Amino acid sequence: MILCGMNDYSQRNYVLPEQKRITEHYQTAALVNSFLNKVYLWMGLGLLSSALSCYWAVDSREFMSWLKSSSTNFLILAGAELLVVLGLTALLKYLSVSMARFGFLFYAVLSGLTLGPVVLAFTAESLTLAFVTTACTFGAMSIIGLTTKKDLSVGGRMLLMVLFGVIIASVVNILVGSSTMDLIISGAGVLLFSALTAYDTQKLKNIAVLEGLDTDKAAIYGALVLYLDFINLFLYLLRFLGKAKE
Repeated sequence: MILCGMNDYSQRNYVLPEQKRITEHYQTAALVNSFLNKVYLWMGLGLLSSALSCYWAVDSREFMSWLKSSSTNFLILAGAELLVVLGLTALLKYLSVSMARFGFLFYAVLSGLTLGPVVLAFTAESLTLAFVTTACTFGAMSIIGLTTKKDLSVGGRMLLMVLFGVIIASVVNILVGSSTMDLIISGAGVLLFSALTAYDTQKLKNIAVLEGLDTDKAAIYGALVLYLDFINLFLYLLRFLGKAKE
């Protein structure tokens, strides 16, 4: 009787809490996997939409002629792209899931159209090298963001300051036109968006773990964040490694 009582006490206080902890761990892991699968699915659809619209833009003589006929035309397209992404970011929580998805894919299409002139300016070898390097770097930094036990949020403010610094330096270099400064800015941009990829991936993981959030709109938000990291990393790598057409 006494031995049975001791066994019951042991099960209640040690075995069951341990089983509960293991169950919660697997439930959390399943939640994170489900959420991130949605994020990467929509990010992939965004990149595919950009690739298709960019291919169409490059292949369309009429569109490229219109785009190159006046700098105003490109500014209109770039302005529309900026307005869409700002509007999507600000209004995402008020939009329906279908509208959020449409807004993200529409932004991705506009982004692909603005990439057309950039793609035409570089050799095919440069584009391939930049894309493969971007994919490898993005994948590696995402794994770091998912697996590291270090809290990357402490560097968030520093990354934001570096981002503003890169933007300001880029604007200044448009006026100066220094090739050396452009190389430095490109290198800084590569490091910045590599770090942001790890930071944003960990942030999205924490959204799922700490807030228990696994919704379609949250997945669209995550896809947009990682899409921006990927595209900007690609552009800076292209500037850093790429060779312009002669």
